[in-house]
Amino acid sequence: MSSIEEKVIAEIRWRAKKGEAKYGTTMDRDDLSVAEWVQHLKEELMDAVIYAQKIIDALDTQSNTLYIEEE
Repeated sequence: MSSIEEKVIAEIRWRAKKGEAKYGTTMDRDDLSVAEWVQHLKEELMDAVIYAQKIIDALDTQSNTLYIEEE
């Protein structure tokens, strides 16, 4: 296994512990319907799109700043 995979596994373990401490349950829970799991996934994906847009905006700002400074 690569060091990259090891880092991802370590982060998954850390997040699982953090989530269990915060929510008092694990992903082994069975109190949510499939529709509720899909809703959770949808919300996480929407957050991911917002993070991606934030990064795009930051890169655009950085690129424009670099371009202006070079003139």
